[in-house]
Amino acid sequence: MGTSLETGASILFFEGRDWKSFHTASATTGHSDPPSSRTMQRHTLYAYVDDSDLEDVAALIEERLVELAEAPGWVTSRPTVVNQKTNLSGSHPDDLPDWDLGINLALPNLGDEPARWFGDVVRVVGYLAKLRSAFDREFVIGIADNVTGVTEDLFFIESDTPDLDRLQSAVGVRGGDLPQAS
Repeated sequence: MGTSLETGASILFFEGRDWKSFHTASATTGHSDPPSSRTMQRHTLYAYVDDSDLEDVAALIEERLVELAEAPGWVTSRPTVVNQKTNLSGSHPDDLPDWDLGINLALPNLGDEPARWFGDVVRVVGYLAKLRSAFDREFVIGIADNVTGVTEDLFFIESDTPDLDRLQSAVGVRGGDLPQAS
């Protein structure tokens, strides 16, 4: 049986670490999601704490992630907060369980990208850079293919000023897709 997590932003259902069994159901938050979030997206951007020793900070980080997810103004879809531990069979008894704590963001399907969609990614990365500083934890950014279950880590938030050009290149975004500076 999977585990579930309910937040003001979403309810998550997990079956182990199999991305094919990953499902989300939106909860009522008082904000409407963009139309693109109502269809199954092929790819999900994940942004998780790159650590498993989180007992002392998990609740605080999760609270801040929920604040981000519930904030209005998302172009593609509202992010989903993830907080789950997974004990892998066969691991050493002294090993910490894998702990996925972070944000999932459904990415637009190729060819259906709305203008300024990459601004959602920049928003997540900027927020996580602040959390990195506040909690002294690095974050890993990657993309999961929701059809094949393949995941790939692409980028690490290791400083207060992440290299957005490198992130853009890692995600494969064309220059015209970047948000305009305000």
